[in-house]
Amino acid sequence: MTTFQVNKDALLKMNLFVPKDDSRYFLQGVYIQPAPNGTYLVATDGHKLGVWQDESATIEGDSQIVKIDKTILDAIKKDKLSTTLEITENQVTCGDSTFSNNEGFFIDATFPDWERIIPKEPPKDIAQISLNPELLKPFSLNNKK
Repeated sequence: MTTFQVNKDALLKMNLFVPKDDSRYFLQGVYIQPAPNGTYLVATDGHKLGVWQDESATIEGDSQIVKIDKTILDAIKKDKLSTTLEITENQVTCGDSTFSNNEGFFIDATFPDWERIIPKEPPKDIAQISLNPELLKPFSLNNKK
């Protein structure tokens, strides 16, 4: 059985990168996989990619795509005391609250190889970089600008 313990705020932020439509079911959750320290939380809508390394996270078992519905996400957001989530196939625990789903929280699919699009080396010559700050908002925890 696979069990994750992840930073609650990181998972909520990565959930912002999950697509709003149902066209690609394998992108409908946050992919959690082992990292050199902790885990990576990864989500993409096919246009934007969010990657978070949660150094405090633990994983027992295999990498999984985790889909948590809006009702549970809203309840988790309201819990101001808890900082971690424990996720298993049929259960999400946040502090004293436990949410169950008989259909499961894991998506049985293969997540795209997201590491292939990350450059291995920095560009050699950059004259200018332009960024849209609106696209960077999901990366900030606690909505800091």
